[in-house]
Amino acid sequence: MAILGLVLAAGAGTRMGQPKALVADHGETWLARSVAALRAGGIETVYVVVGASADEVRAAAPAECRVIEATSWAEGMGASLRSGIATLSREHPTAEAMLIMLVDTPGVGPDVVRRLAASANATT
Repeated sequence: MAILGLVLAAGAGTRMGQPKALVADHGETWLARSVAALRAGGIETVYVVVGASADEVRAAAPAECRVIEATSWAEGMGASLRSGIATLSREHPTAEAMLIMLVDTPGVGPDVVRRLAASANATT
């Protein structure tokens, strides 16, 4: 079963002073790390939801992912999640599963993604 990836990266990161998607660690943004973890974990189709600083975050998004702009991002993570799920449901109506990743979880690597995907595949 093909699993879609959805990275929630729409927040302003006010406590950090910049959007978390743009935080760099060892020369790599958290956004790039999230997308790379999904792809290396076997998720071929990855979408990124942007909101705050949308143009900057869009510019930093890896070329292999699709960007969704959540215009109501300021309402909270739920609004960003709704935007992402609505787009994925519309563009992939037969999709059976999606893996949702928060951009501010840079410690989640491909091994975790592979285990989650294997679990999803085992239950269908």
